[in-house]
Amino acid sequence: MSHYPDLDCVFLNSGVQTQIRLSRPAEVDLDAFHAEMNTNFSRLVDLSTKFLPHLLQKPFPTALIFTGSLLAFVPAVTVPAYSASKAALNTYILCLRRQHQGSNTKIIEISPPLVQSTHHPVILCYLNLELRWLTLAAFSGAPRLHGTRERSCHGNAPRRICRKDVGAACDGL
Repeated sequence: MSHYPDLDCVFLNSGVQTQIRLSRPAEVDLDAFHAEMNTNFSRLVDLSTKFLPHLLQKPFPTALIFTGSLLAFVPAVTVPAYSASKAALNTYILCLRRQHQGSNTKIIEISPPLVQSTHHPVILCYLNLELRWLTLAAFSGAPRLHGTRERSCHGNAPRRICRKDVGAACDGL
């Protein structure tokens, strides 16, 4: 901290997400599972604990910001360690915020909406949404998604997706 004495905001953004098939327990790599929990949760606890004394001593407003995930509230079955780690992080942030209520340091959690990445094709199929509509809604400030279209996981022709289709799409995970 001696190199950056004017530091007034720390943004902790950490996330590792791997698919884990709990339905095949013999294949679960527990070391990888715990490493993901450590990266997404425990290390952020460590870092926040180290930065907080510096932020709290400032006579002006400071902030500690975390990147959370909506999967903390609605877990994804294919990424149990990620979902659990983000749920634990959310709980930690709620406790931290409450315990520092009234201080100059704001404890902030940002849980972004679904974003375009290689992690989300199956989720989008399950939700029956096209990502471009999610993006447009987010940037336009629309309170809900207008004009969303159903789409097929296996092509561009609009159609309804049944549970059987979603199960088949997830079987390869």
